[in-house]
Amino acid sequence: MRERQVHGDRDAEMRSGALLAAGFVGIVVVFAVWWFGPGLFAGPPSIDGRVVEATVVESAPCSEPNATAVVEFSAGADRREAPLDACGHGEDERIDIAVPESGEKVYSADVAEQYHHWYRPVGLVLVALSCLGGAAYASVITRAGGRVT
Repeated sequence: MRERQVHGDRDAEMRSGALLAAGFVGIVVVFAVWWFGPGLFAGPPSIDGRVVEATVVESAPCSEPNATAVVEFSAGADRREAPLDACGHGEDERIDIAVPESGEKVYSADVAEQYHHWYRPVGLVLVALSCLGGAAYASVITRAGGRVT
């Protein structure tokens, strides 16, 4: 009887130590993500240049890797064509594009404008929940005596 009680106390200490370690690591991970990763879960949109309306001149199928469509847009008094890193747009479709100062390659303005202020808090909650799940798993493993079957 005495041996079982000593063994039980040691198991309880091991479980509590594992839970404390997993909880501490979880808190450190959430803090590190919050502190060092301000843009980790999407940062505010950064559109370099200006947003203009363009017409798709040459569409690109999405089945090709690195699909690039060609769009035509107004640059001052001139009409220009530029490659667009996108696929699935039909020819003669009108889309908004972001034209950087260099103007060599344009990109879809919709991608940069889809930022929402809830992305970061939701991402941090998901990281915290994954840490909680890891702590629960550590608890289950230590209760099983380290045996996973």
